[in-house]
Amino acid sequence: DWSVSSILSKAASNAADIYYPKTGGTITGNVVIGTSSASKTLTVYGSTTLKNSVSITGTLAMGGSITSTSTSNNIGTTSARFGTAYLTGLNTSSGATIGGALDISGNITPSTTTSYDLGTSSRRFNNVYSKTINASSDASIGGSLSVSTNLSVTGTATITGNLTAENQIKVSN
Repeated sequence: DWSVSSILSKAASNAADIYYPKTGGTITGNVVIGTSSASKTLTVYGSTTLKNSVSITGTLAMGGSITSTSTSNNIGTTSARFGTAYLTGLNTSSGATIGGALDISGNITPSTTTSYDLGTSSRRFNNVYSKTINASSDASIGGSLSVSTNLSVTGTATITGNLTAENQIKVSN
């Protein structure tokens, strides 16, 4: 007999582990482990170990954290991916690969000033579209610089090579 009352009766009388058979039998009613009140079909209080696969066809609601016992564990696979993840924050210690567009509705801010780069000397971005570029140190341009409105330089401008101007160059002291 695998009814809830029978299982609880066995647990109370033996105070030992209860093993449900792998095949046959059906548990009816709510199953409660570690407490006397059941709010769901299966209620477990305390640490739980589940071996093999766990399939969820509804919603997984959590009130804690998901932790991994190894850095080799994954969430999803290359062929079985999640559709959309809604996160408050994302922390990664080994980088992230994004295979599509990245739309950002906030700032991209490094955790430490002047410690990180955007791109590398061998893996550059193609085009950067920006309203304003503020450089608080040196700026190096390895190709042509085209300015469509005004170019304002505060400090010293050093030009090595040719300077070509199509209209006016104003120099003031």
